[in-house]
Amino acid sequence: MKIVAEDKAVEVRTNDFMNDWERSKPVEGHLRPDEALQHLQMYESKFARLKEERDNVAKAKEALELQEPGKLSRTLAVVVNQNKTPPSGPISTHPLNFVPALPFF
Repeated sequence: MKIVAEDKAVEVRTNDFMNDWERSKPVEGHLRPDEALQHLQMYESKFARLKEERDNVAKAKEALELQEPGKLSRTLAVVVNQNKTPPSGPISTHPLNFVPALPFF
């Protein structure tokens, strides 16, 4: 089914986003605050698009009865669980801190 393929593609993009964030999050001391904010805004924008894609896939899967209502994917559950503790580093407003406050189902 097309939705299953899209679900896998969104899952890959989620993993890529998480890996990119872990490698490139702006917590280095040499960054100017305006540069760090630009990086954060870029990641927040990427995160918002990815969240919308995930929401759309989840709604489609639920409508097709391919997923239990309200069930999180493994990757998303890891993201939520990781963000229950405060982030490390000098910047505490990275985009993933907003994950627990957003509904995912």
